Amino acid sequence: MASSSAYDAKNSPERLRQRIVNPAYSMPGLKTPRIVMSDRYGSRPALKPALVSLARTLALFDLQLVQRVQKFHQKSSSSIDETRKAAALLLLEDCNDIRQQWRDIDSGKCQFSELYMTSDLLVPIWAEGLRIIKDVIRSKQVSSEQSNKRNVFARILLDYESLAGRLQERMVDAARQGLFDPDFLNPIQERWLRLDETIDLHYNLCNVDADEDMHSFCRQSPTW
Repeated sequence: MASSSAYDAKNSPERLRQRIVNPAYSMPGLKTPRIVMSDRYGSRPALKPALVSLARTLALFDLQLVQRVQKFHQKSSSSIDETRKAAALLLLEDCNDIRQQWRDIDSGKCQFSELYMTSDLLVPIWAEGLRIIKDVIRSKQVSSEQSNKRNVFARILLDYESLAGRLQERMVDAARQGLFDPDFLNPIQERWLRLDETIDLHYNLCNVDADEDMHSFCRQSPTW
């Protein structure tokens, strides 16, 4: 049996303070998400304050794709096909983690991590979200419901074009200040190239469907 002196030493005020301050005590079992956005996870420091505007603009764009993937895969998460179900659940877990980290950042509980700007782990979510959109806009309009769905997704792409324009402005601002780290380039480029492919497909299909006497449709957003 442990002595009272050993018990007292283990539960001294100093040891108790360590348990409160030390994250290992205060957050037992904290699981690091696969996709890190906040400085609560990982070993990388918080993003420089001057880059927060760029990170927020990118995050708001990321969240649009996260929402698209979540909405599509909610049904797949209850599929009887175990492989499909497992893939959907993994995607949904990533999406939930991203949204929770964003809420923590937006509420001031934590800050953006440098890792968020240098990691390409969000690219698969962009690829999946844009695949969903492409499948809809290239489908044949066999019903009014399908036609309405295509129109909805066309408006979504217009919103994405606006977000792309704002993201470009933030990137240029950061570059002018000498703050745009080369490590930021590839993850953003990988997102943007997939966006370019989807937007170009949309405008090409619009021009195919347009009457000959109509002006051709051209995208207004910047391309990579």
